Formats: sequence, C-alpha cells, structure tokens
Amino acid sequence: MADAEGIQQKIQFARRDAEALKDRIKRKKDELADTTLRDVARQRTEQLPRLSMRTKRTLK
Repeated sequence: MADAEGIQQKIQFARRDAEALKDRIKRKKDELADTTLRDVARQRTEQLPRLSMRTKRTLK
C-alpha cells in the first residue's frame, strides 16, 4: 500500500511540475510575441512588381 501511495505522490508531483513548466513556457512565449509574422514580412521584404499575364491563343 505504501508503495502505491509513493507512486501516486510522484505522479502528482510530476503533474504539478509539468503544469508549472507549461505556464513558464506560455509566459515566455507571450512576452516575446510582440509582433506578427505578417508585420515582420512587410518590414523585411520588398514588394514584387505586378506581373501581367497574357493568355496564349491556339488555333483549333
């Protein structure tokens, strides 16, 4: 019985530890997420010129 209780305590400790780590990761991720990918792409890339596509006509 004592062995089963010890295992249960270890499982509970591991779950609490995992939740704490998840919270730390989420806080760090939110802290670093100050911009969006779209904004970064606009800042770092040049706009491409407009291309006009022409259809090729074929005789039937």
